[in-house]
Amino acid sequence: GRTTVASNLALTGAHVGTRILLVDANFRRPTISRLYGLEGHAGLSDVLSGQTAWADCVRQTDMPNLSVLAAGPMPPNSTELIGSDLARGALAEMAARFDQVIVDGPPLLLISDARLLAGLADGVIVVVRAGVNTHGIVTRVRSVLTAMNAHVLGGVLNGVRTTAGGYLRKNYDAFHEYHEANV
Repeated sequence: GRTTVASNLALTGAHVGTRILLVDANFRRPTISRLYGLEGHAGLSDVLSGQTAWADCVRQTDMPNLSVLAAGPMPPNSTELIGSDLARGALAEMAARFDQVIVDGPPLLLISDARLLAGLADGVIVVVRAGVNTHGIVTRVRSVLTAMNAHVLGGVLNGVRTTAGGYLRKNYDAFHEYHEANV
């Protein structure tokens, strides 16, 4: 869900004319790289290990205003790389060149890379899968982000299944009853 939300957010921003850089920072499962056909390309891991400049790894997509930075090969020390001054500097340069930099990272509670990324970002969007992520997991994520002083922009609840006559149907009926009474 995180990758889908990041990609859709990037596509939406690019569609309205915002210059977007979508960065794949999930070295263990580089899904953005796969979605945009950038597997095997130099990427963020190459940049953070000092092998190349980030601007040399950015690829323009078919969508105007949308560029992608692949993850690159899996580094043996990803946490060290993301926590480096080089990472902080590269992200600052990216932010200066693009209107918005969207970083797709790994799960916050499973991999320490995500905590470091959250600390570097201007804001974090928490993605929660209905019926899979428990209230306890969401509470723990909130605690971790609060302890880091991360700026939580909001959350996305995905994987919601509606049923006939369920919660959404009741709201739909209530809206129409309200609307009809005030017409």
